[in-house]
Amino acid sequence: MDVGKPLSSKERAELETLLESRDRDDPIAGITGLHGLLTCIVSGPMVMPSEWLPMVFGDEDDRGFATFDLGQRAIGLLMRFHNEVASELDAGGDRSGFPRDRIGDVEKWCRGYVFGTSFRASEWQEAMDEDDEFAFAIAPIVTMLTPEIARDLRRNQPKKYAQLVDSLPSAAAEVHQWWRKRYTAQASERAHPTVRRATPKISPNAPCPCGSGKKYKRCCSPYAQSSEPPLSPRAERESAESRGSHQPQRPRQPRRVWKITIRLRHVMPIVWRTILVRPETKLVMLHRYIQAAMGWRDHHIFAFKIGAKEYGIPHPDFRDMKVYDARRYTLERLFPDRPTSFEYVYDFGDNWEHLVEIEQEEDARYRQRYPICIDGAEPCPPEDCGGPGRYAELRSVLNNPNHPDHAEILAWTRSQTFHSNFDVQWANWDLRDIGV
Repeated sequence: MDVGKPLSSKERAELETLLESRDRDDPIAGITGLHGLLTCIVSGPMVMPSEWLPMVFGDEDDRGFATFDLGQRAIGLLMRFHNEVASELDAGGDRSGFPRDRIGDVEKWCRGYVFGTSFRASEWQEAMDEDDEFAFAIAPIVTMLTPEIARDLRRNQPKKYAQLVDSLPSAAAEVHQWWRKRYTAQASERAHPTVRRATPKISPNAPCPCGSGKKYKRCCSPYAQSSEPPLSPRAERESAESRGSHQPQRPRQPRRVWKITIRLRHVMPIVWRTILVRPETKLVMLHRYIQAAMGWRDHHIFAFKIGAKEYGIPHPDFRDMKVYDARRYTLERLFPDRPTSFEYVYDFGDNWEHLVEIEQEEDARYRQRYPICIDGAEPCPPEDCGGPGRYAELRSVLNNPNHPDHAEILAWTRSQTFHSNFDVQWANWDLRDIGV
């Protein structure tokens, strides 16, 4: 399903039917109220899909659709409708999705819009109190929900009432632009401290800088495995003979690997990867595997949240945080029982949250090199794009060639090596470069 393609009239009717099937008596029961809600959410302070989706279709465990496929269809239509509303606002407030014919529909749209402000009520109220321009822009929407004023205008001054209704799309567009200007100004003034490497990155297979003659990954690398490589059967036999031992040779244990799936949260459509890794893998190496499989560039700090503990690389700028050293813990030590799941967070500024699920253990294939990515879907967001909310806006611009910022955003994403799709071969190339 193309999330950038506007809904057809048939699909809009289908979404309306799905909304009505929920039998929810609230401001967003129909597609008109939903349009108002999404207009508010797209325009104002960031609200994650996980916050407003339950208000439309209920919690994930209580959506009540007959089949899983029907639920996925409903979510897909809803997200396309969300992107359609975003495109309308970016284009200046297209009137195609706004109800102007029936009084009841206009009021439903306004109720949905005002309901959307409840997610970040304090920020909306602060904007109205501090900026007269913002208060003037949003006034037509608020006036429609003031029964005394709206009823008086409708009965005694129908022309003014019609003008008020006609001004609603423009008011929504002005509010949208006000918030965009505010966030642009904040972004230019904000000095976000990005933690980067103090020294150049050293390739795992490069000679170690200490002069030992060994490869960096086998010597001073923080990711170096502490355990010695196992002896070959012949070397083990010769060692036993040299010691005069006649003990029978131990049978070789079959190699095992763990199947792990990583899902990026708060991003639609879902970005996910499935990789196979060895159970003796250290957490810091798992971090590098996730970076390579997902498509991140390892420019920021990270943390694994396992139970009540956080694991990462201790940093002098964050001494007040209790962080367990990810270079000292292996997967098999931390997760003796499977299946299980935990959280991985990358870039504390953009705050990319990942759900990591250890699904099962299976036999390793003969002569297969691990780790390996076996499946996945959707491209990874580009670095420093602003987090899930801003990434949704970026995709909306990329999917709209008529947007005034389309060319600029497209050039920027290409400079960030952003791919429009996922290729498992690319992921495995990056994983192969990491080394053991």
